[in-house]
Amino acid sequence: MKPFLKKLLRPSVVIPLLFTVGIVAALLTLTDIRKVVALMASFQRLYLLYFLLLMIAYEVVRAVQWAYLLRAQRSKTPLRAQIFAFAVSEVTKALPIGNYVQNYLLQEADGEDFGRTSAITTLIIFIEVGVSLLAVVILGDGAWTLWLRIGIPIGVLLFVGIALLIVHLHSRHDPPTWMTRHKSLRTVLEEFRRFREGARDILHLRTMVVAVALGALYLTIAALALYIVTLGLNIPVLLTGTLSVYFLSLAVGLIFPLPVDIGILELSMLGAFVALGVSRNAALGASLVNRVLSIASSLVIALVVVAILYPELRKALRGGKQKRQQRREGKPTPQQDQAQQPHGPSVAPDASKASERTAPYAALGRPLSVPVTTDATLTCTAPGPHSTDDATVRTGMVTGAAVFGLALALTVGRRALARRRTRRHSL
Repeated sequence: MKPFLKKLLRPSVVIPLLFTVGIVAALLTLTDIRKVVALMASFQRLYLLYFLLLMIAYEVVRAVQWAYLLRAQRSKTPLRAQIFAFAVSEVTKALPIGNYVQNYLLQEADGEDFGRTSAITTLIIFIEVGVSLLAVVILGDGAWTLWLRIGIPIGVLLFVGIALLIVHLHSRHDPPTWMTRHKSLRTVLEEFRRFREGARDILHLRTMVVAVALGALYLTIAALALYIVTLGLNIPVLLTGTLSVYFLSLAVGLIFPLPVDIGILELSMLGAFVALGVSRNAALGASLVNRVLSIASSLVIALVVVAILYPELRKALRGGKQKRQQRREGKPTPQQDQAQQPHGPSVAPDASKASERTAPYAALGRPLSVPVTTDATLTCTAPGPHSTDDATVRTGMVTGAAVFGLALALTVGRRALARRRTRRHSL
């Protein structure tokens, strides 16, 4: 059997695939697919504009959060490279570990440490889960409200308790001896060490407050986009009900242990809609339209960004090719060189290194005109964890709020006009 087929038939690939197929089959069994397709075809085209405006605001706020956390991590990657990596990952986030494509692209193009930047992506996922669960507890979800308000706090307390227990049991710094004997495990340990360093740079009160506020903003915008879908399909559901449906389905999709959320998100959204009194066909139609429009919007936005930042794509491809060539030749990559250097403030060089630098000048018989910096005069100029660009954050939040307000105003105006026409026809 070919190696490619062996990889495809591994249990880690086959089991999630079969599970996803089973969920899709259950969705088709619970609903009438003909009525669902007919409902999707009746979507009013005018609401496509509102949906696209909200998705643009959604992507802008998410990009601001990504750039803000990178700045808090003292990243020196140019803003163009950050935006390019983010835009590409928005298309791949529905794939297995697709959320971490942005970290991979930053590593390939600009030499950013994957372990450090992956701490940002992981924190964003936890923020989305936390905001979604809190919103579900506050808003409820029809007939499920009481059980959700009881079960979610209990589940969160259990998760926090287990996490604290694991941290307490594995709090020692030295890994077990058996883990250091294998090269692959040593690589995992090194990446985990860098992950902890990256998390330490962003787990501060001010950074967390701004990151959570941005996360809550773009999740609310995405929930409003789902509300636009219900308006376009003429599904009678309130705004608060749509918000609870979105947050509940997102939390289930992020928490459920599957590499992809295809099927899980639709099934949880169907159940949340049904708890509000919506029919199964309408619920599945809304979830599918929301999925299709979200992917299409992300793809269009990503293509526009890649077209504008095409040099970043070339740099990413060229960087990956150079690193593969270095691996074949046995040369150390920039990440390997960076792993050998300690992170943190730079210190004054010792006497041996200073003599190595002055040796060429001594051999030429020239005086050393470069000023020598001593330990007493050496100061650390590295930016602190809170040296962020507040103007960028404010710009992103204002832009997202403006587009969100515009879409909401258009939606309210559209519904007011529809009500007037209904009244006129009734008279």
